[in-house]
Amino acid sequence: MFSPSLCRANLCTYHAAVPGRWASVAYSLTGGNALEWFRSICGGVDHDILLAELGREPSPVLALPYLTPSGTPWFDGRTGGALTGLRLATTRGDILQGLLEGVAYEMRLNLEHFAAAGLSIDELRATGGGARDRRLCQLKADAIDRPLVLLDESEAGCLGTAAAAWAAFIGANSAAIASAWVRPTAIIEPRSAHRSAHAERFAAYTRQYRALADLAQETFPSC
Repeated sequence: MFSPSLCRANLCTYHAAVPGRWASVAYSLTGGNALEWFRSICGGVDHDILLAELGREPSPVLALPYLTPSGTPWFDGRTGGALTGLRLATTRGDILQGLLEGVAYEMRLNLEHFAAAGLSIDELRATGGGARDRRLCQLKADAIDRPLVLLDESEAGCLGTAAAAWAAFIGANSAAIASAWVRPTAIIEPRSAHRSAHAERFAAYTRQYRALADLAQETFPSC
């Protein structure tokens, strides 16, 4: 749980709300902001219009989604975002899809660090605003190559706070309350037809980060 490899990957471990349990946080500081940023530079186009332009195949655009400093595992404030693979035929949907896949690849990278530290992830659950759009969930499942479980209540933070408060109020076991309140509704499976392509693109993604991090070090050595 407190392995040196977790420390090297900046994956902190905290006491969970349930006694005897622990929690670790892996995250991208850009995350869903990538969609909002792209929407803003496209003149405020409606989300549904933009998401309807996502392709069925992996995007030809490979994105490093560091529109803010990176989150785990690098905590890199120097390396900026980047888009590679642009052509005259590149569409707005290609660029957006590349950005969203880049965020998912960042999570895939964090999952690899957890695995290297000996922590198995049994299940991934989608929460928040993005969990309400099946297209986004499918994109993430494909890029991460793991099933995503959808819940009947997507705002997990609010539900968890309410569950913890209710458990304390009635003196019940918080884990039992959570099990009763959290109800999975669907599983989004990664599409096997895209597995090989995403594996190749994820490998390219990690190489792209190392190359751009070296370039940023040379260009902005004092940052």
